[in-house]
Amino acid sequence: MKLKKCVLILISVLLFVSPASAQSYEDFSAYLAAIRPQAAAGTIPALPYGWLRTNANDVSLVADIQTGAEDTVQIIRRVAYQAAEVVVGASSSSAIRQNAFSVLMSGLSDNDLALQGIVLQLLATQDGALFSDEDLRVLISKLDAGIPGKEALLKLLGRLNASEATEEIRQFTTAGNKATIRWAAYLALARLGDEEAIDRLIQKVNGLTVNSDVVYDILPGLIYTRQKEVFDLLVKELYNDERNCEPADPDQYRPIRCGYRIMELLAPHVEGFPVAVSASGDLDTRNYRQALLGVREWFAANPNYQLTEPRD
Repeated sequence: MKLKKCVLILISVLLFVSPASAQSYEDFSAYLAAIRPQAAAGTIPALPYGWLRTNANDVSLVADIQTGAEDTVQIIRRVAYQAAEVVVGASSSSAIRQNAFSVLMSGLSDNDLALQGIVLQLLATQDGALFSDEDLRVLISKLDAGIPGKEALLKLLGRLNASEATEEIRQFTTAGNKATIRWAAYLALARLGDEEAIDRLIQKVNGLTVNSDVVYDILPGLIYTRQKEVFDLLVKELYNDERNCEPADPDQYRPIRCGYRIMELLAPHVEGFPVAVSASGDLDTRNYRQALLGVREWFAANPNYQLTEPRD
């Protein structure tokens, strides 16, 4: 039954793959010409991800993407910004990566606010080394704009160590802002080392019962702060034997200790963590129960553990 279901899903995927995503193109301009009719009609086409990655070191590609980013059709500009993001991640040429990144940054000046929000989400995961001082100033200026997804902007500024924006960020912690924006602002301030924000986060989390919702919705934000006082809260939860979390295996119905998930969150960020992380990002262990016991012992013996250098 499972095999039959997988085959049906595969057939469905093959039937509905967009031609634009499956074809090869002479250049990016040819791709834009091919998708223009559907873009003009309001349909968002698939990006040719494979083609873009294959051609990411072609100097002319970024020039074609730049032309697309200046188009009058909103959807053409959208796919151009998305293509720029693919090239930034795929090119082995630092010059091409930086040029593609500049195209992506230019999307924050697009006359369509929705597109600015999309570009902001694409920028949120980029290597901090790509951002210039001028880029940082542009990002800070967007705090006072009506750009969608301000949560991503706040956390990006925290990650870029934009301490000069501390007071501008603090204004988003006040009543009247959406709860998600206030939370993002506290996280960003904590990342910047603001003690008041760190204390506020600790107070907030201390009153929570850790379960799957908290593990997936709250704890990644705490990891983002890169503050040991905050990490200590997560370490404390490793010793909690209550079974409040859902198992990752959908065929398993019994709840599990949340410490297993917390262990996975902590592993990449703690120096000398006693369980290795595999290439897939999972813990390199076949016995999570024994691994958790070992991790508890390790933290008990290493209360002054150090955090790794940020990779985000």
